[in-house]
Amino acid sequence: MMKRASLIACVVTAALLGGCTAQNQDRPAKQPSPVAGSDRCGASRVVTYIGQPRSDALIAQIKVASGAQTVRVLGPNDAMTMDFREDRLTITTDAQGLIETLRCV
Repeated sequence: MMKRASLIACVVTAALLGGCTAQNQDRPAKQPSPVAGSDRCGASRVVTYIGQPRSDALIAQIKVASGAQTVRVLGPNDAMTMDFREDRLTITTDAQGLIETLRCV
C-alpha cells in the first residue's frame, strides 16, 4: 500500500511540473534592453554603435563619445564582477563580436 501511495505522489508531482514547463515554453525569453538603468556613463549617447563589430579603435571612440570614466567589454562567455558603477560603460558583444548592449554598470 505504501509503494502505491508513493507512486501516485510521484505521478502527480511529475504532472504538475510538466504543466509548469509547458507554460514557460510559451513565453518569449526576456531580452536585455540595449540601454538600461542609469545613464550616468552616457550610454544613450552611443546607441548608434549597437550592431557594429568590436575593435579597439571603436571602443576608444565609444568611450570618448559617451563620456564614460571607464569602459569594460564583455563577450558572451566572459565573467563579470558584480560591483555596480554608474560611471562605467559596460559593452556586451555576441559570439561574432558585434556590440549588443551598452549599459552603465
